[in-house]
Amino acid sequence: MRSAKVVRTILVDDTPLVLKTVQQLLGREPGIEIVGTSTNGTDAIEMARRLKPDLVVADLNMPGMNGVEIAREIKRRPDPPRVAIFSFEDSEEWRKAAEKAGVDAWCDKRGSVSDLVKIVRKLFPAANIGTETGA
Repeated sequence: MRSAKVVRTILVDDTPLVLKTVQQLLGREPGIEIVGTSTNGTDAIEMARRLKPDLVVADLNMPGMNGVEIAREIKRRPDPPRVAIFSFEDSEEWRKAAEKAGVDAWCDKRGSVSDLVKIVRKLFPAANIGTETGA
């Protein structure tokens, strides 16, 4: 993990409205910089290789390549970023698959973006991410 005070983040979701909303809300947090977005796994993997983010936040259920497959591919590379799954799906089967693929965190979309912010804080305790108020 890089010792950055800003967590460089890529967001991956096949639903443009969700992607835009999470980008706007998460991007407002001090200490989090959205360096890229993608609507598919193939582009997300290439973007992660090229941009070398600290964190990739990926939806689980997407056509073509799901979030676990994205994580597995990203984690195969040297010095991989942290990967968090952000999904409505929350089964024990998916969580076990995610753990096996090297996923670092899981966040239920039924919560709020503030739940995702808490996870980012936990994954990057040295980063200056927002304040504890409201998140």
